[in-house]
Amino acid sequence: MAIPAGDLTVLPVELIEYILTFIDGKSVAKCREVCAFFHSLVDDSAASEYSVELAKHGLKAHHSAGGSADSLQVLRKYVSGWADPASMTETHIDMLHGGLWELFGNVFAQTGSDGGLHLFRLPSPSLSIPESRWSIPIDISFRDFGMDPSQDLLILIESPTQGRRRFSSRFPIPNRTFNFHIRTVSTGEKHPLAKNPKVSVKLDIISRDTISTFAIQISGDHFGVFFNDAQGDGGFLVIWNWKTGEKEMHVSDDEMTSFVFLTDRHILICDWEDMDMCITIVDFKATSSQELSLTDLTECCHLSLPNVRARAMASIRCDPSPAWPNNDKSIPFYDDHDHLIYTISMWSADIHHYNFVVPRATILAHLDSVGGMDNFIPWEDWGETGARVLDSSLHTPPSVVWSCTTFGSKMVSFETAGEFIYCFDFNQMRVKQEIARGAPSADPNVKFAFPQEEMAVCTSDTVLTNAEHPVFTYGVKTSLPFRVRAIPITLGNGRYSVMCSQNNIIIVDSSQNAMHYRVLSF
Repeated sequence: MAIPAGDLTVLPVELIEYILTFIDGKSVAKCREVCAFFHSLVDDSAASEYSVELAKHGLKAHHSAGGSADSLQVLRKYVSGWADPASMTETHIDMLHGGLWELFGNVFAQTGSDGGLHLFRLPSPSLSIPESRWSIPIDISFRDFGMDPSQDLLILIESPTQGRRRFSSRFPIPNRTFNFHIRTVSTGEKHPLAKNPKVSVKLDIISRDTISTFAIQISGDHFGVFFNDAQGDGGFLVIWNWKTGEKEMHVSDDEMTSFVFLTDRHILICDWEDMDMCITIVDFKATSSQELSLTDLTECCHLSLPNVRARAMASIRCDPSPAWPNNDKSIPFYDDHDHLIYTISMWSADIHHYNFVVPRATILAHLDSVGGMDNFIPWEDWGETGARVLDSSLHTPPSVVWSCTTFGSKMVSFETAGEFIYCFDFNQMRVKQEIARGAPSADPNVKFAFPQEEMAVCTSDTVLTNAEHPVFTYGVKTSLPFRVRAIPITLGNGRYSVMCSQNNIIIVDSSQNAMHYRVLSF
């Protein structure tokens, strides 16, 4: 007897379930609505139900995680417990005095007075991840570091050394070369996947000592470093493939302020075009590795932000990178990378702070414009509906030091009086869940007023008039929906900042008599 074409119901149920594991949760949910057979099949299959639940909450299964009934139970516990004070546990980390720190994924690292690195894996009760602590000795003097524990990757910037002496002169030739050592987070030894354990770059600067800050970003096979020259010679951006040791891009321009990774071949540069602040998408794999300026780049696209009357300080961030969680087997699921948020922080001349929140999906929609003739996209054509601007006069602005205030699609900040921590979430699938359940509304134009500890949703526009916000030439309106919860917190007197990871809120107390990190875990 011939099998009717396209009739999957004649196949063994086990085979159909296996086929469903190869499609995404949204597609599985659509299959569930086809007929009674598929409705029952999906509901009776833990793997299919797990896939549907992930998609409903804007999450992706990690490639190393399964879809058993236990996985489904973990997922539901995580979804119901995120930022819920009733499910929080608390631990403390002493602040060491080495002067350097980093937070990536779910690992916090800091240097100690012994010259080594001291690391802390943040716990998560909902994911059954215990805390762990370890230290690694470092055999070189280093000025800064970056890391990606999901790849067991540590990047060390070697401290400056004295340049060689000129012939018949007592004055040394300035050393303009920077060395980067590629190590492991677990042991501090050379990384086994790095062909060259050290890469270098020589910058056109007066000397290495003029570089005031470094910003190290790691994503998949690549790492990039933004150098800020304190002498006013501008910024320098260099990207390498850390596995091959090859330099892939080198840009120097005083209009750049910062950068982040977008895909495995694209970056975003925050820069200025006259009085327009832009985020510029650059295909770094299609760019020469020779030193270039921003105007030399052709494989790019400029997304304009609102026009301003005077230039302001600005920077772009994204935590974690779009490649995370890589090989970290402790992570069963994570925010769908399309929901990953990029934040552009802007401080006006009067130190008023604005935070532009942009989902990755909004930016990816313009990848086709990279390298095209019409590659300058006005704010009105992408930002008004695809972004949200937050006025930090209604809540505290992020610290310029303790700057890891976002993770995935989430963001944290203190309420202005310091009595609450606001937990924002811009994952549009979870926002839809809140709208469907009739969550209370949050007005973005006034200080939030909604039931404490309950999730609220914001669907109304943020409106900044140029009369009240004169930094902008014209009024600014944005409408990207989000949800927000206020967690009551007792702080006392001190100097506090707040950061977050996937399952944690980290309160930094940098008061002279305290100096510690308070970790709230879900």
